[in-house]
Amino acid sequence: MPELSQVRVSIIIPVLNNASTLAVTLQSVLSQNYPCLELIVIDGGSSDETLDIIHDFSSQITYWETGQDSDISDAFNRGIRRATGDLIAILNSDDSWVLDTLSLLLSAHAKNPDADVYYGQVLYLDPVTSNSYIRVPDLSRMKERMYLFHPAVFVKKSCYDRIGLYSDRYKLAMDAEWLHRAIAGGLKFQAIDSVLANMSLGGRSDRNFISALWEYRRSLLDNHLSSLWEANFYFAKYVFLKAIMRVTWLRSFKQQVLK
Repeated sequence: MPELSQVRVSIIIPVLNNASTLAVTLQSVLSQNYPCLELIVIDGGSSDETLDIIHDFSSQITYWETGQDSDISDAFNRGIRRATGDLIAILNSDDSWVLDTLSLLLSAHAKNPDADVYYGQVLYLDPVTSNSYIRVPDLSRMKERMYLFHPAVFVKKSCYDRIGLYSDRYKLAMDAEWLHRAIAGGLKFQAIDSVLANMSLGGRSDRNFISALWEYRRSLLDNHLSSLWEANFYFAKYVFLKAIMRVTWLRSFKQQVLK
C-alpha cells in the first residue's frame, strides 16, 4: 500500500461543449495542490470554446484527447484506460470539488486502506432556482434509487480490473449500474462524512428522469439486488413523487407570477 503522500489520484473529466463551466471544474481540481495528481480530460468532439480552455490548462493536464465518443460510458472508459492512479475519480465538467476534497479522501484512505470505494456528500446546485442543499449518501438505500453521488465517489483502479468498466448498455444510469455491480461483487465501501463535491442539477439523467429511473430498475434486476416486485414498486414510487414535486413547483411558480 502506497504511503499517504505517494497515493496517486487520477481525475477523469469528460466534457462536450461545456466551455461555460469547464474552467471552474479544472481549477477546483488543480487548487487541491496535491503533487501525485493525474488530470485526464476526455472531450467528445466539442465545437464551442471548450478546446480553447483545454489548451489554456494544457500544461497542467496530464493527458487529454478529443474525438466523438459513442456515449457517456465510452468517455468514462477511455479515461479509465488511460489512468495510472491508485484511486480514480470521474468529475463531470459542470461539477466541482470543494477546497479540501483530496485531503479528506486521503485521510479516509489512510484510516481504511482496505476499502475499495470511498464516497461522500455533495452540495446540490439548482441552476433554475439558485437553491442549494446537501445530499447525504446512504448505501443501504441503493436498491431504491441513486443514493451515492458520482462526483463524490473514488474507486481503486484495481476494482475496474475486478468487475469491469462502465456498461454501454446503459445510456443514462451507467454510474448506478457500475455501483450496483460493485455492491453485488462484494466491494468494500467507505463513507466520508463530509461534502466532497458541488453537483449541478439539470444533467441528462435529470432531463430524462423516467428513462433514467427505468434503467436504474433494470440494473437492480440485472445485478440481482432486488426482486421484480421491489424494482417495480420503487420505480412507480419515484415517478409518482417526481410528478408531485413538479405540480408543487408549478403551483409555487404561478403564485409568484400572480403576486
